[in-house]
Amino acid sequence: IVKAGEKYTATVVSIDGQETKFEFTVDTRAAKLAEIVAMKPADTAEYVYTWQNGLPAELPLQNATYAIIKTPVEYTATIAKADGTQAEVKFNVENKAEKLAEITNMKPADGADYTYAWATALPETLALENATFTVTKTPVEYTATVVKADGTSVEVEYTVENRADKLEEIAAMRPRNDSDYTYGWSSALPVELPLENGKVYTVTKTPVQPATSDSSTESTTSSDTGSAPAPTGCFGSTFSLGS
Repeated sequence: IVKAGEKYTATVVSIDGQETKFEFTVDTRAAKLAEIVAMKPADTAEYVYTWQNGLPAELPLQNATYAIIKTPVEYTATIAKADGTQAEVKFNVENKAEKLAEITNMKPADGADYTYAWATALPETLALENATFTVTKTPVEYTATVVKADGTSVEVEYTVENRADKLEEIAAMRPRNDSDYTYGWSSALPVELPLENGKVYTVTKTPVQPATSDSSTESTTSSDTGSAPAPTGCFGSTFSLGS
């Protein structure tokens, strides 16, 4: 049985723990419920506010407590990583500083093959909105010097991505052997161009030695006195004229 004029108390606990009490009767409970509803803050980009166990459509004729709670709004940062994969980092107003540090660490350290950067610089603080951050990678460029057979030098630039093609280009700078010279490298070319500067590859040329002959020369020695030989007779006898 409801007694006329009997008072009840509704206690509202705010998000900071403060209590506000509302007295009501059967006749004023509708108005007091409206006042209680107005105690809940409007949602923001940082938090949404709700009643812990919900509010009744009508205040019950009894003492009761209603607590307001706040929940951080969750956002998603999508990280497009250097290897082409994606990662998602959930964050809110309360943990965005540590989550920014987590995102920052997703950029690899520079290596001999690539340097890494953010396509757009990371913010000093994460905005309360969904966002995408992209890691870019750029191949490091190196230079090799080729000293050609004619003494001139050529610089060949290469990266980890094209060094196989560039090695073929360097190898092609050694001329084919010809009748005058044979060509080589002062040191053998590497199987793979190293990711470092300052390498010099030198073409050598060596004159071709003329072929030598082993044939012997026959020499014939003849004696020419200018006088006719003395006539001989039969059986080898010698005759003198005018005797």
